[in-house]
Amino acid sequence: MKIYNTPKSTLKLWQTRLFLVFAALCLLTGWVWFLTLYFSIVIISAFIITVFFNYIYLPLFFKNYSVEVGRQAIIIKSGIFIKHSRIMPFPRLLYAEHIITPIARMFSVSALLLHATRVSVFVFELDKSHIKEILEVLDFAEEDRNDDK
Repeated sequence: MKIYNTPKSTLKLWQTRLFLVFAALCLLTGWVWFLTLYFSIVIISAFIITVFFNYIYLPLFFKNYSVEVGRQAIIIKSGIFIKHSRIMPFPRLLYAEHIITPIARMFSVSALLLHATRVSVFVFELDKSHIKEILEVLDFAEEDRNDDK
């Protein structure tokens, strides 16, 4: 069983995304409520929430996030206060999507989306080499399933 942890570039990617959302919120509220009391309240609240998520929550979340690839399943573990384990058995897996956004490409990471019959599991951004290894394992699992038929 091989364990993959998120690299520091994943944290930087999500911090950048959150900052861009904060900037868009500031522009939108500034356009609507410029120079009013509500503008100040919304901006200060959004700033506090952004700082909390960027520098407290996200580092803890990605520190506790891991992807384990075994012989029969992929296990995704996450959570800060409440720990979650999502198990995707290879026999139930229909296909996997390799996702690279333009911002993720700048940080040299990519994500994975695993699809089963009625559920999809998102794997947060990992190094491109780790995603490639996971996809190779999934390809071998598919070949083993086809050989059994």
